[in-house]
Amino acid sequence: MKRQGIVKGQTIEFDEPIGFPEGQCVETDIRPIGEILLERYGFKPIPAGGNPVTNEMVNELREELGI
Repeated sequence: MKRQGIVKGQTIEFDEPIGFPEGQCVETDIRPIGEILLERYGFKPIPAGGNPVTNEMVNELREELGI
């Protein structure tokens, strides 16, 4: 199940109900939305020591994709 949310301190507020009762133990895989969008369009995270993707590059990609 994939859900998007907002981090607030040690809590994540999800955009939709997650369907688990309060107190249920769960496992998560958390990544910033920007990474997910880049990977969805074929870009992979750069290994440590590589050239980082700049905000300008991300904005150009978003504009090009219309997102």
